[in-house]
Amino acid sequence: MEYHNLQPSGRKTVLNWELILIFLNIFILGGNIIASDAILPSEVNSGSETAGAEKKKPDESRSPGKKEKKEGLSGSVGAGLSLTSGNSETINWNISFDINKPTDLGHNLKMNGLYLRGKENGKLSVDRLKLSMRDDYSINRSVVGFGNVSYKSDPLKGIDYLVNPSGGLGWKIRESDKLSLQADAGAGVLIERDTELDRKTFVSINSNQSMTYRLSKTASLKQKLDVLWKADDLVDYLVNISLSLATKITDASELQAEFLNDFRNKPADIAYKKNDIALILKYVVRF
Repeated sequence: MEYHNLQPSGRKTVLNWELILIFLNIFILGGNIIASDAILPSEVNSGSETAGAEKKKPDESRSPGKKEKKEGLSGSVGAGLSLTSGNSETINWNISFDINKPTDLGHNLKMNGLYLRGKENGKLSVDRLKLSMRDDYSINRSVVGFGNVSYKSDPLKGIDYLVNPSGGLGWKIRESDKLSLQADAGAGVLIERDTELDRKTFVSINSNQSMTYRLSKTASLKQKLDVLWKADDLVDYLVNISLSLATKITDASELQAEFLNDFRNKPADIAYKKNDIALILKYVVRF
């Protein structure tokens, strides 16, 4: 895992970062929508060509086996380790988990976590923990209501803890075997304690976007963008971007490379870097 800190300087650079993040979000959403439109015609044609055959097939989605799979628990556990020696001695490791529990009542419970830790020449260089629990409720085929609780700790960035319970509505822009694209927005409460500072509570505005694209039978690409604003100061925001590529080794395991970018526009102290970048390589087991 490689880890870097980038320090923007001056107001002009901050404004440039804001523009870059805005254009990046627009680019990602635009690309996903274009991809969705590109896939749709082929799926329609395929569907029209096989319509007769589908009428003759039984409804597998209502079979007992399918129902048990839908209601069952699924998820993954992953871990990675990297070592370097020579001019510098480094050791970096990460562990992660992902749990998904859909129900026949329209709810879908998701939990995930990631812990990164690394040392360089015996000195701690990264110590970051992220946890999240989310419940989606399908209002109709395209709209979901959600409740989410997220937790973050990053002492090296001056964050003792950050807790953000929130809720809102999501829109399933595209949902197919090939492409899954969703965007949602909501509001909540931000409970934050920075190093050597008192705990503070704010009203938060939340925006999220996620995409999963199946490249082939054995490879998939995932992308996620989370933005959290403080309602009383919209210039004070956090942005989390993740991009991962996974390839199957067996039916129950895969290798995964993930790029993470955490940006905080107003750190607790000017001594802290605004941007944290990490590249994670890990082995994942699914169940």
